[in-house]
Amino acid sequence: MIPVPGPGPRHAISTGGGTEPVWSANGRELFYLNRDAMMAVDISLTPTFAASAPRLLYRGLFRPSFTSDSAYAVSRDGKRFLRIQAIQPERPLTEIQVVLNWFDELTRGEK
Repeated sequence: MIPVPGPGPRHAISTGGGTEPVWSANGRELFYLNRDAMMAVDISLTPTFAASAPRLLYRGLFRPSFTSDSAYAVSRDGKRFLRIQAIQPERPLTEIQVVLNWFDELTRGEK
C-alpha cells in the first residue's frame, strides 16, 4: 500500500499477490482478488498504520476485469459483493445457430 497523496512508507498488504483492490465504504477494510479468492484485510490508521492478516471471504469462478477497474462492487456494509459468475469454464465455439425469418416467428407467437 502506498500513501496517497504524498510521500510515506509502503506497507505490504498481501504476501501472496492480489489484484483489483477496492476499499470498503468506511475505509476500514480493503478487499482484493487473489486468483479465484476474494480476500479482505482490516486497516487501522490510528495511532499508526496497521493491517490485519489477509482473510479468505470466499472462492469462486468469476469473470475477470478487462479494464483497470475492478470487476466487482461491494455493498456499503461490506458484506455483499456483486460479481458476474462464470457458469461453466469457457469452451471453444463449435456450433452456431442461425434463425431465418425470426421476425415472422416472433410475431406468430403474439397471435
